[in-house]
Amino acid sequence: MGDFNGDGKRDLANTNYNSNSVSVLIGNGDGTFKPAVFL
Repeated sequence: MGDFNGDGKRDLANTNYNSNSVSVLIGNGDGTFKPAVFL
């Protein structure tokens, strides 16, 4: 967890073992997240 986009809200980064990717979920500030972006 961290503030990856600088908006002051907690964001989440997750590694995806089976797909060899990383997903980032941008926090809405109310405990929910926007849909994942896969990198």
